[in-house]
Amino acid sequence: YGERFQSELLGANLRMGVSADAGAGLRVGLTLETPTFYRVDEDFDTIITTDFDNGATLSYGGQSDDIGRGTFEYDITTPWRFGAGLGYSNSGFNIMGDVEFIDWSQLDMAAATDQDFFDDLNRSIRDNFQPVINTRVGLEYQFEDFRVRGGVAFYPDPIDAGIRSDEATSVDRARTYISAGFGYRFSNKLEVDFGWMQERQDDLYLPDFVDYSVQETVRRDQFLVGLNILL
Repeated sequence: YGERFQSELLGANLRMGVSADAGAGLRVGLTLETPTFYRVDEDFDTIITTDFDNGATLSYGGQSDDIGRGTFEYDITTPWRFGAGLGYSNSGFNIMGDVEFIDWSQLDMAAATDQDFFDDLNRSIRDNFQPVINTRVGLEYQFEDFRVRGGVAFYPDPIDAGIRSDEATSVDRARTYISAGFGYRFSNKLEVDFGWMQERQDDLYLPDFVDYSVQETVRRDQFLVGLNILL
């Protein structure tokens, strides 16, 4: 049994913000992000092959025709995002934090076909999803031309906790991020940055054709290198 699934997303939104100097090294800020309007194009195909003990084979998909293959197009509109942040700087030490409010029950999906399916899906989103507050905190210390950084972030699961407690095959998919990095300024016009970030999340895997589930702990690591050149 094999599946191939490919999605192409094209989206656009607008993010606005204001900040002000509050004195004594403090800065405060507010942000507003409009919904993101995504256009999603998906291609998928399925191959199922059964090998019998007598040497016979039965297959579905994987042929030159369109059996087991398909395409689908739909739209996603994400909720508004509202944020507030606070920063403090003193003698090369910087600390920054922000919170972001998102009401995931306002997520909306639509397509030119299967309207009844998407109406039911949007009703399920309204009933099962909830508002969340994402939090992020970062630290940086600079001495001479060298800077070190670290940060943490927490994104709660948007699915209502009461609904998760009623489902035997549900798990809290809250995400935690940990990051660290450093940068070095070679001159007034050249700076190099190195960064690492790890995402941690619990998940649930439901294998096809079986009646059990597998709880997973997911770790994703990203390593970034940046080069800043001032002309």
